[in-house]
Amino acid sequence: MKRIKSFISNKLVNPILKFLKQGMSPHKLALGISIGIALGLVPLIGATTLLCFLVATPLRINIAVTQIANYFVYPLQIILIIPLMELGSRLLSIKPIPYSLVEMTNMINSDFSMALNKLWIASLAGLFAWAMFILPLSMGSYWVIKKLLNRVVTVN
Repeated sequence: MKRIKSFISNKLVNPILKFLKQGMSPHKLALGISIGIALGLVPLIGATTLLCFLVATPLRINIAVTQIANYFVYPLQIILIIPLMELGSRLLSIKPIPYSLVEMTNMINSDFSMALNKLWIASLAGLFAWAMFILPLSMGSYWVIKKLLNRVVTVN
């Protein structure tokens, strides 16, 4: 437990506090963190870093802030990929693909192009499910993070 606290402190809390000490406003910092969290949960492995860059740049948000949040939620992204695909499939009335390793291997071995097509559709369904909950999650996380950062600023 001590290792986890140390990791969180060194990789998340201390860098965020450094941004505050460097003069970044709680608004911009909270916005960058909430965008990093939201885009970090996109159910497409490998796309989140680029998405954070593409969103942060025109909004003039510190890219490092979005990437810290993005990388911090990476384990949650992995955990949520299959549930989001299943939820999206149900919401869109699409027959879900089999997610067990044996069934996936059999599907890929029997017809590779069909397997890719099904995985593509499942990924799109996962994106749909992500899009359904991400706006309220982002707004809520922004509000909570901004309140916390404002408290930190007033205490220091």
